[in-house]
Amino acid sequence: MLLYVVVVTLFALCSAIDVTHSFRESVINDDRVWLVEFYSGMCGSCQEFAPTWDMIEQSLPNMSCGKVNIDTPEGMKIAQELNVLEEGIPIIKLFYDAKVKKGKSITVEGQTHSSIVSKVRKSVSHNSKRDDGKFVKILDA
Repeated sequence: MLLYVVVVTLFALCSAIDVTHSFRESVINDDRVWLVEFYSGMCGSCQEFAPTWDMIEQSLPNMSCGKVNIDTPEGMKIAQELNVLEEGIPIIKLFYDAKVKKGKSITVEGQTHSSIVSKVRKSVSHNSKRDDGKFVKILDA
């Protein structure tokens, strides 16, 4: 029973934050690097991708992870502003450079957990880290 509580607690600590209602403050205006999944609860591919997303989060502890639900009006507005709908869902956006306001798209279709994590790590290889170990965005020059 104790093991179950520990495992559930660990997963709860590592789960992505729903940033649908606070996207600009949480992701765009924050100095941390963010990895954000755009999804819909009505999307079969999104539901199939959910376990992979969980593994990605677990593999990237130095990354702030968030989710945007496009089923909500706020989420749909964010998705439209970032051209997510043209790229399809589920999709991940990496916000690692303050100059790139729309983030870098990381397509998940046909990708493995390992290949996605590798792309993310390569993208942030030049970013520095804060005292808490979180990656910091590349700032405007």
